[in-house]
Amino acid sequence: LAAPNPHAFQFRIMRRYWPHLDAPRHLMLIPIKLLVQRMERLGMQIELITTRDKGSLGWNTFGWEFFFGNLSSQRSVNKVLHLLGRIIAKAFEPIEQCEGKGSTYTLVFKKVG
Repeated sequence: LAAPNPHAFQFRIMRRYWPHLDAPRHLMLIPIKLLVQRMERLGMQIELITTRDKGSLGWNTFGWEFFFGNLSSQRSVNKVLHLLGRIIAKAFEPIEQCEGKGSTYTLVFKKVG
């Protein structure tokens, strides 16, 4: 399972402007702990919990690019703002690469028994 991380560093900064608040694809932000508890009750065992896999790391950059890119609808300005987002993403990379701080999480479960 992969989903936006409600404990993400970006979410704390961007709040309602966070690009990963993307209805109708994401109607709720489900905390990892809650999802693990529910899945364990269904007989699933956690195999992997990460916010640092390749896909998750890419979503960090996406969040910054589109946060800034969405500030303007003018094409030329938008390109510059997307570039600014990439630069900001690089600056915050050390924080967002800390486990639990990334924009998305990936969970792998295995059926027990």
